[in-house]
Amino acid sequence: MTDNDTTAESTADKQAPSTQPTGLDVQLAQELIDKARQSGVSLVGPDGLLAGVTRTVLQAAL
Repeated sequence: MTDNDTTAESTADKQAPSTQPTGLDVQLAQELIDKARQSGVSLVGPDGLLAGVTRTVLQAAL
């Protein structure tokens, strides 16, 4: 095996995982949407569900 072969394998191993949602992802998203609608929370906008989830994920990642 040459250095080029090793580099190619390492690059392939480092590729991002699939961004396709899993069944659990879809179920969680549906639960969040249902809860927001029941509470009268907008799905979009500055105080909406999307903004809130985005803010929470970014804060948790920092």
